[in-house]
Amino acid sequence: MTRTGAPSQGSGPFRPPDIFDIHTLTVLAWRRTALRIALIAVAGAQLLALVYGPAAYTLAVVGLVVGLTLHLSVSRRYRVAARQMREGREHAGLGGARFRVAVLSVFAGIIAVAALAWMLIEAFA
Repeated sequence: MTRTGAPSQGSGPFRPPDIFDIHTLTVLAWRRTALRIALIAVAGAQLLALVYGPAAYTLAVVGLVVGLTLHLSVSRRYRVAARQMREGREHAGLGGARFRVAVLSVFAGIIAVAALAWMLIEAFA
């Protein structure tokens, strides 16, 4: 706060976040999501391999591909947006999340169908 009571524009703890900070946080969130998907797929494959053998490693491969796709997609978009911001040009932000959301949705659908099939196989076997 300044003497007039107006908020200061300094770099104190209450400064408004700039657009670069917001993009960085968004990228970090997507990268954490990609890492979690890959790790959960590998851990799930390790557990399923005890029962279903090497065929369970298909889950790990699919999970790793999805995680890598998400990571590469958001990293590429971030580099483009950061370069545009540094050059002072207009930027579109980190748009294009439709592709990443679609990849996550398809992966979740595959896992859901596989889980349903597994439950039916276990119930009637």
